[in-house]
Amino acid sequence: MREFIQKMISVALASGLAIESSVHKPGNVSPLRGVGDSFHHGFILASHMISHGLLDVMRSYEKSDCIDLGEAIYKVYKYGERIHGMRNLHLGFVLMILPIALGLNRFYDTNDERSLINILSDHEKIFDISHEYLKECGTRSDGRFLLKLLHEIYGKDVAIHRGYTPDIFSDEYVSLWDLIRHGRRSDVVLDELYSSYPRTRSVVEVIKDSREPELYVVIKDLFIKISSRYIDTHIARRKSLFLALIYRDHMRFCLDLMKISEKLFDKCIEFFDEIYRKISLNPGSIADIMACAIGVRNLSLVKKDLSTNVLF
Repeated sequence: MREFIQKMISVALASGLAIESSVHKPGNVSPLRGVGDSFHHGFILASHMISHGLLDVMRSYEKSDCIDLGEAIYKVYKYGERIHGMRNLHLGFVLMILPIALGLNRFYDTNDERSLINILSDHEKIFDISHEYLKECGTRSDGRFLLKLLHEIYGKDVAIHRGYTPDIFSDEYVSLWDLIRHGRRSDVVLDELYSSYPRTRSVVEVIKDSREPELYVVIKDLFIKISSRYIDTHIARRKSLFLALIYRDHMRFCLDLMKISEKLFDKCIEFFDEIYRKISLNPGSIADIMACAIGVRNLSLVKKDLSTNVLF
């Protein structure tokens, strides 16, 4: 029974990546269009393998109070990377969903099946459990595994960060939580982890009751709204802060046109989408938040299946 629940949780969380990448959004990979050297099939394959990685980690450490989250992140990321042959598609996503999977896993250690199943549709409780697990276990976890991943993914393209952010090429020990704390000011995904998923919570609140095909429309609209409010740090890191600001302001401009005409809004998004793809301007950090939110939303579907087939 335990393994069955773990499988359901790992698949539900990982599915967020597949669903998010299946919605056509400005500058993002979708079934219709790729971006640079990234294509939709890579996200589908990565989603499948990440679910295996999550299950492997949940099985391996199911009775432990804390595991080395840094090592687990490295392991789960590698599961996804090994099959699609592209550059980073899912590191931010793995960072966000792994504490959720392991937090629920630890919760199950001290509670019965009914208690676990009952919280699967309570996203606020899920995020609280996840953040508590991340903060407690992250202080005991080796952040150098994450630095090693960044080095492997970006190589010489990654700047050497000194001062408040540890040197990526240093062997000096730094905890994962310290890395998150230091990096939160310049990375929206790390800020989500440090601040207990505030943006992700707000997305889940909106999409939790949405069903296909309306779900895909809601995801696209929310993606654009969030992109108009926050700087996408993937663009800032890979391109420049200036281009990240331009992307955000373009989304604001298109939303302002919505007040005049939905047709003008659609034309605006379509126009900028073409430009972004030509220069590989990919808002990956916002996409990670959306994918995580979708995965958490899908946990409520797991609850329904488990409740129907197992408990009642």
